[in-house]
Order: sequence, then C-alpha cells, then structure tokens
Amino acid sequence: MAWTTAYIGYTLTFIALPEDNEVFEKAANALYQLKTKKGWGYNNEASSDADSTAWVWRFFSRLGVNELGDITPESTLKQYLCDNFSARTFPSKDQFGTWAVQHDEVTPLVGVSLFETEPISMLIEKIRKAVIESWHKNRSWMPFWWTDDAYAWAKNLEFLKVSGGIPDNIFSVGQQWLTNKTLFVENTFDIAQLLTCSIFLDSHDVLEQALIKIEQMQLEDGSWPSSKTLVVPGQKDEREEREVFSDTQSIMSTGSALLALCLLHQYLITPKDPNI
Repeated sequence: MAWTTAYIGYTLTFIALPEDNEVFEKAANALYQLKTKKGWGYNNEASSDADSTAWVWRFFSRLGVNELGDITPESTLKQYLCDNFSARTFPSKDQFGTWAVQHDEVTPLVGVSLFETEPISMLIEKIRKAVIESWHKNRSWMPFWWTDDAYAWAKNLEFLKVSGGIPDNIFSVGQQWLTNKTLFVENTFDIAQLLTCSIFLDSHDVLEQALIKIEQMQLEDGSWPSSKTLVVPGQKDEREEREVFSDTQSIMSTGSALLALCLLHQYLITPKDPNI
C-alpha cells in the first residue's frame, strides 16, 4: 500500500538515519515499482491520487530523492490541481465524482510536498492562496476523507507555516478552535493531529493536554490503539453511502502518534526568537 508505506516511511526518517537503514531502501524500491505518470495510488489496485502521491514524494524527499526518471513532484502533482489551484484527490470528476472535487485536507499536502521537493515552484504561492481562500469560506477547513477536521487543520497549518507563515486571523481563530476541540477528541489519530496543531499555533496548554493523552494511550507493546476515522464517501453524493473504517492493525494511528511526537521534539529543540 503506497499511502501507508510512504506515511510510515516518512515518519521513521525522523528517528533513524536513512543511509544506515536498509528498511528505507526496501520501501523506496517497492514504491518505485508502483510509480506511474500520475504518481501513486492508495494500494496496488487503486488509481493514482494526489494524497498518496504527495506522501510518497515527501518520503523520497527525506531520502534525498526529488525525481524518479521521467516523473517529478511537480509533473505528477499538478495533474490534481483545480483551476483555482486547490487540489482534488482524483483527477477526473467524470470518473470519480465527488472524489475529484476540491478537498481541504489534500490541497495543503500537495503544497507542502512541492515545498519540500521543489521549493522554487511557482505553484506554491498559488496553492497557498487557495488554502487561505478555502478557510475564509467557513472560517475552518472541512474534512472529506476523515470523520473530524483535525487532520485538515494540521495539514493546512503545516503548509501555511512553511510557505510564508500562518495569517494572524487564522492563527487566532485556530487557537480558539483548538482549545474547544481538545476536550472532546479521544481517538489516537485525531489527538495526534491536535498535538501537531498545538505546535504550529504555539498553544502550550493544549500541547500539554494532548501530550498527556498520547502518553496515557500508548500500549505496552509501544503501539497506539486503532482509530475509526477514515471515511469513504459516496462518489455521487458524499453524504450518502458513507462508510467509516478503522486501521485494524493500528499502523496509521501509531504512525500518526509517532510523527506528532517527532514534530514536538523538533519544536522543543528549536531555538525560539526572544523578540516574539
């Protein structure tokens, strides 16, 4: 499964040194065998999509690889951009219906993937504008593939942070959203997203609460409990035929908790500007 391999591979690169670990080479070779002109799909049978493709490029970027023969991050990811430079998960609306319209959690992932791999891409500023415009519609980012908006907020805040900074109005509304949200979230995946948000929003009280929850939830074998958060909406109408799945082996949930903790470690060891 390309999405899972890339997501977990990306996370583990924060812990181990890629040049010293043959696991990364095996994962990279497996992903290389699955590449197409449009990138990668969620698994071996699925069509290529923006989300999986972005995560694969993020993983390869951590290994120092920013092109693979005849494809690059920009050549693959730009195929999923709408006219306003927001991103859709799949490229053809005629074929995929609602799966091929603007998705708030996918747009910033495309943006951050391009930033990490091709930082001079002219697309980045246009995607940033689309992200901000989307927030202004609801004063939030709306989830499509997830039961909660925590992942959408985490990815959008990350992209805004690295691409020029989080606008003041989004920052202040985000802090209030985060304070209210933390009280009601109980599953591993979403708590990990809130911990990530607290880092980007400098919300130390929420950071502490989310960190305590993450620590308390960790199981004896070092993993975290699975999360029933992945949504597969209907292609004709996203509100109908809506199925929700959990990661039964806890791979996604454990990876999310671990990634949030890695980002927290980076945040804590990064010198702070005394003038801020």
